[in-house]
Amino acid sequence: MRFVCDSMVGRLAKWLRILGFDCAYCRSGKKAELLRLSLNEGRTVLTRDGSFVRRYPDKSFLVKGEELKTQLMQVIRDLRLHSDVSPFSRCAVCNTPLVRKSKADAKGKVPFFVYQSHEEFVYCPSCDRYYWEGSHHRAILERLAELGVK
Repeated sequence: MRFVCDSMVGRLAKWLRILGFDCAYCRSGKKAELLRLSLNEGRTVLTRDGSFVRRYPDKSFLVKGEELKTQLMQVIRDLRLHSDVSPFSRCAVCNTPLVRKSKADAKGKVPFFVYQSHEEFVYCPSCDRYYWEGSHHRAILERLAELGVK
């Protein structure tokens, strides 16, 4: 599934990306822009705006929780996404699919101690970011385990 989050659930967009889902983020909060992205790109709008969901029930999903953990659990459970989770396959910042890079490719692009202590890297070609399995990676995996996501 492909999603677009409105400004009411912006943090949810980042975490759906971390889980590997194609999730755009509409900062403007303009309903016309959300609907355009939904129609043109085949995205389901994730929102806390009940009136939008009532108006476009086939194009949207009502996110009920206020806390991120509750929101993630609801979306994964209600949309039956457990088997589609692919952590760390998309850039959490820009939503672009990540590309595996060799250690040689990462040289000079990551901090020296990271280069020395890691063998595997992924790269976002859109925003020119490198990612590796650091302490943030473990913390994210622990959070996903709390959510019942592997």
